[in-house]
Amino acid sequence: MKRGFTLIEVLVAIFVLALLSSLITGATMSIMNTERDLDDLVDIHRTARVAMDRMSKDISQSFLSLNRSEEERTKTVFIGERDRILFAYVGNIPVHANSMETDQGVVEYTIGGSRDDRGGRMLIRRFKPFIDDDADSGGSRSVIAQHVKALRFEYFNPDDHGGDWESEWKADDPTTNIEPGYKLPPRVRIYLDLLDNEEITHSFVTQTSIYMQHPLIFGNPTNKKALEHELKKEAGKPRIPSLLGILGISPTTTTKPGTGGR
Repeated sequence: MKRGFTLIEVLVAIFVLALLSSLITGATMSIMNTERDLDDLVDIHRTARVAMDRMSKDISQSFLSLNRSEEERTKTVFIGERDRILFAYVGNIPVHANSMETDQGVVEYTIGGSRDDRGGRMLIRRFKPFIDDDADSGGSRSVIAQHVKALRFEYFNPDDHGGDWESEWKADDPTTNIEPGYKLPPRVRIYLDLLDNEEITHSFVTQTSIYMQHPLIFGNPTNKKALEHELKKEAGKPRIPSLLGILGISPTTTTKPGTGGR
């Protein structure tokens, strides 16, 4: 006669099977969580790389120009703040046939939008495919990155001692006597902090060079501000003071605020 399993044997088999199932389930869940975390990390780094490359490329193509219409309806600026940057650039690629677009435009990068599920915000790129006298408005907005915790810019200001990084840079008036004057910084440093699924901060930093640091001018100055800028730049030459006197401009040098020209 065949002998069956005892109750104790059945209980032991069930316990071993449950233990093995628990171990397998735990290992499977661990693998799935690790895969999810790795996918999220890869996504964070890809987002940072794309955003940094886009900002670096745009900023490197920024420029200033003294060639304005007689009505002065166009104005090139570079406004660099701690968490915002606005500039004219020559990186536009017209995509519509018979459009009035050129390679010039206005670009602004800033943080916007409400906080998302991770407590972050959005990196916004505003683009206007033409240059007018109001760089702060108009254009279209697009989201470059999400889950942004912080965005920060620094601007390198060279001097006789090597230079230093500044938190602001303003170049919007060709006739200004306040540093840095009507020119662009040679380098801009970009900091970007992104949040992952666990709301852990991942920090990225890069810097880009600006190739056209001094304002462009083709031919003779086309307006009064352009002429004033050129005369001030040449103020050290003997023939310039008389021209400055005709325009009522005193030869001055670029000074820092509060230094009194010392």
